[in-house]
Amino acid sequence: MSGCRISSPAPLDLDLRASDLSGAAIAPRSTIASVRLDKNSVLTETHFDEVTIQHADFSLVGLRETSFFHSSLHSVRFGGQLTEVNFGRATLSSVDLRDCQLLGCNLASVRVTDGDFDNARLFPRPGGPPTTLELAVLRRCSFADTDFTGCSVKSAIVAESDLRRAKGLVLDETVLIGTPTSAGAADDWSVLRRSYTGANMVFNVIAMTVFFLPFIFQALYWSGFNQAQLGMLRGLSEAEAQLARIPDGAMHARVAKALQSSIDPNLQHCLQPGLSSVKVGPPSCRPVWQILLGVHQGTFAVVLSMVLLTYNVTRLALTWFVAPLRDEEVRTWHAPRRAAYAWMIPLHRMMRFLVWVAVAAAFLHLEPHLVLPVWLPSVSGAT
Repeated sequence: MSGCRISSPAPLDLDLRASDLSGAAIAPRSTIASVRLDKNSVLTETHFDEVTIQHADFSLVGLRETSFFHSSLHSVRFGGQLTEVNFGRATLSSVDLRDCQLLGCNLASVRVTDGDFDNARLFPRPGGPPTTLELAVLRRCSFADTDFTGCSVKSAIVAESDLRRAKGLVLDETVLIGTPTSAGAADDWSVLRRSYTGANMVFNVIAMTVFFLPFIFQALYWSGFNQAQLGMLRGLSEAEAQLARIPDGAMHARVAKALQSSIDPNLQHCLQPGLSSVKVGPPSCRPVWQILLGVHQGTFAVVLSMVLLTYNVTRLALTWFVAPLRDEEVRTWHAPRRAAYAWMIPLHRMMRFLVWVAVAAAFLHLEPHLVLPVWLPSVSGAT
């Protein structure tokens, strides 16, 4: 029967036990009321396109490049390995794919109702195409321990199903309606959403505020210190101008000398370099930004400051960009396009390392304060 064409105006009752239907085709718009198969049946490259199949068990047959394109399958069971099987645009109702290994299968635009995918493996065929569920509509399906590694679910709709135990799922404009996912889902979008929105977003905002406020206050402090030093120089210049009007004498010389010695001569060279030909550089004279980064404290302090600054700026950027994507997902039920968040994934992985650097730095800053002794008179008196 290899390569033949099977057709009948009446519903077909096929006995294909120990039969080879390789390359055979069932006439479109045929109805198969029952199919009897066994482990010796061969359906390689068999075409069931635009066919209605009811109450069939394909679990004993290894399907390879078999086509169910645009067909309607009701109460059909599959098993074992399905290699490059084409279910494109098919309608599947109460289909059992438990424990199946789907390699490079095409389920694009398929409509599945009450399907069972428990423990199924939706993998790419080695050296071949990936399994795809793009534009599929999956309603009331079970995905317990289903592995979606390498499977595209771009623009698929999953409704009234359960993905809490699914693995390897990569959301890409996927619509989830009444479909819970695991609180610890490991797919990239779920990790970003969990890390930078909700309660974690509030924590990130507080942590970044705690980090950046000291920088702001230190900048204000040192800017004010700069103005105070400039004011002191202006006061000294004014005093010298007033002193110049007093007739010379012993007291005049002593006062002028006292004024000059009261301030380091390098101070004017640092704050008013245009008024002096003397250049004053580190460590005495530094711009405020270098002081904020701890340049005056050595290389380790600079590196640590830059790492912490990178960590907090990156966290701010990720929070800033993830939040609107999550908001859109909540309002439209659409997960964002993978391209919209793919660039954030390497940054998040870097953050997972830098967070430990931040914790260690916090401990290094707190440790000297935590070990300071404090005298408690009331406690001493009580003993």
